[in-house]
Amino acid sequence: MSARVAVIGAGPSGLWLNAFARAHDGLFVLGLLETDGAAYPVASKQAELIARYLAAKDHDPAGVAWLDAARRDARPDLHGGVRYMRTARHAIYVQFDEYVHVLERLLKRLPRRAGAAAVSPAASTGATAGR
Repeated sequence: MSARVAVIGAGPSGLWLNAFARAHDGLFVLGLLETDGAAYPVASKQAELIARYLAAKDHDPAGVAWLDAARRDARPDLHGGVRYMRTARHAIYVQFDEYVHVLERLLKRLPRRAGAAAVSPAASTGATAGR
């Protein structure tokens, strides 16, 4: 058996929302963050977002093209006005309320079950840019 390694990118910038690999479809990381709130609610929302994305992509890939574009290009500010130190350790810090708000807004745009239509990007603007 040969080992295969996916290089995500140089540090956390290779991840969108600290969860979706920018350069590798189908590669996700759960819980790679530090926050000023509880980790479990955040990890739960990350998992739900990933699961809904995968179900929607399996059923209607064109319906989640907006999320694929955001995953590759968007750089939302997840700090909620907090100025974290510019160190490798702080690179994965997110402000709890801001991060949860962004995840919840994205979850509203994805169907709750496979086969349901995703909300069009025009119906919910700014989901990739933070608040």
